[in-house]
Amino acid sequence: SQKQVYEAGSSNRVSLSLLAQYGCTDIIVGKEDSVYRDITIVGAPNLRTDMHVKVLAGYTGEITLENTYFSNIKSRPCIEIEEGSNVTLVINGNNTLNGIGICVAPGASLITKGEGNMTIICSDAHYYGIGNTYDSRHGDLIFNHNGTLFIDSKGSEGVGIGSGLGGSIEI
Repeated sequence: SQKQVYEAGSSNRVSLSLLAQYGCTDIIVGKEDSVYRDITIVGAPNLRTDMHVKVLAGYTGEITLENTYFSNIKSRPCIEIEEGSNVTLVINGNNTLNGIGICVAPGASLITKGEGNMTIICSDAHYYGIGNTYDSRHGDLIFNHNGTLFIDSKGSEGVGIGSGLGGSIEI
């Protein structure tokens, strides 16, 4: 299938409804020539998008999610954080990740903060909510947000938070 990629950073706000109208499938965060390092991705209640967020290696910054809904092709995480990235994920409103949640590569870090809620619906034979696969290590996971994190998993083997071979987790 054809991919339409949006490179975030020319503006500090990204509208999911506008990207969905243009048929975007992927949002790339962390290009070196970006004007804005910190971005806010804004959805709307009941707006379901089949989008994927990829954070490039070496990115350091804050990504705010406001009422977002991401889903993805089978066996690919909704949010993918590459090695060497340091992401602060601010969770506001009600957010949903459908499929596989957030992949945090070894050597990367994810810090959550905010007052919002996140539901991760894992519906793959080999799933994970936040971390990495059952046969991998994950980067640093630090949970500082005050909202609810709900992971609903349906599969044969998987991990809610973490990975099969471990890594650092602070809750």
